[in-house]
Amino acid sequence: MRLDALVSRAATAERLLGEARQNLLARTEEVRAFDRKSVEATISRNNAEKRLAQIEASHEARERQIKDLEQARVALTERNNAMAKTLKARETALARADEKISALTERNGHLEADVQVSRTNIEKRVEDLNSALQRERMERAVVEGALEAARKDNSRLQSEVGALRSTLRRGAPLVETQTAHHAEVEIDADVVDPDEEKPAKAKAKQST
Repeated sequence: MRLDALVSRAATAERLLGEARQNLLARTEEVRAFDRKSVEATISRNNAEKRLAQIEASHEARERQIKDLEQARVALTERNNAMAKTLKARETALARADEKISALTERNGHLEADVQVSRTNIEKRVEDLNSALQRERMERAVVEGALEAARKDNSRLQSEVGALRSTLRRGAPLVETQTAHHAEVEIDADVVDPDEEKPAKAKAKQST
C-alpha cells in the first residue's frame, strides 16, 4: 500500500511538474512576445519623434516664409502709398498748369481785342504772351508724360501687391523681389519732383 501511495504521489508530482513546465513555457513566450512588442513600440516611438521633429522644422520654415511674405507685402504697400501720393501731386500740378494755361489764354483773348487801339504795343505783348503760352503747353506736355508714367507704375505695383497676397494665401515659398526693387528704382528715376517745375513756371510768369 505504501508503495502504491508513493507511486501515486510521484505520478501526481510528475504531472504537476509537467503542468508547471508548460505554464512556465507559456509565460516565457508571453514575456518574449511582450519584449518584441516593447521593441516595436520603442521603434515606432522613435520614428514618431523623428517625424514630429521634421514637422516642427517644416512648420518653423513655413512660419519664416510667411513672415518674409508679410514684410514684402508691407514694403510694397508702403511703396504703393508713396506712389499714390506722387500721383496726387502730379495731378495737382497738372490742374495748376491747366488753370494757368486757361488764364493765359483768356488774357491773350483780351489783348487781341485791344489790338485796334494800340497795334504796335499790343502785337509785341501778344507775341510775348504767345511765347509764355507755348512754354506752359510744353511744361504741361512734360507733366502729362510724367503723370502717365506714374499711373502705369502705380498699376504695376498694385498688380505685384495682388500677386503677393495671392501667394501668401496659397502659402507658397517666398518669391524673389529683386525685379520689384529694380522697377522701383526705375520709377524713382522717371518721376519728377513737383518742386522742380516751379522755377520754370515762375520764369514764365515773370515774362508775362
